[in-house]
Amino acid sequence: MLIRAFDQWFTRDSTDEFHQLAGGPERWTYPVGHFGLLLFLDGISRRAIRWLDRTLDAAELPESGADTELPGTSGE
Repeated sequence: MLIRAFDQWFTRDSTDEFHQLAGGPERWTYPVGHFGLLLFLDGISRRAIRWLDRTLDAAELPESGADTELPGTSGE
């Protein structure tokens, strides 16, 4: 979850509430406002890719081609 320290649209309380409702995901805080986050896109992209690599490596995923039904794909 990306947090902007000086966001003009989302208050700290609303951000904290959303964080809690989302299950408490990892937070990355940047010292900018809402649009200032654009200045960090390159670094955010690289950091997100590293995070995905670590997270997916640690996850127990089904084998490729396994007959595992994904949520919302039952066709019913």
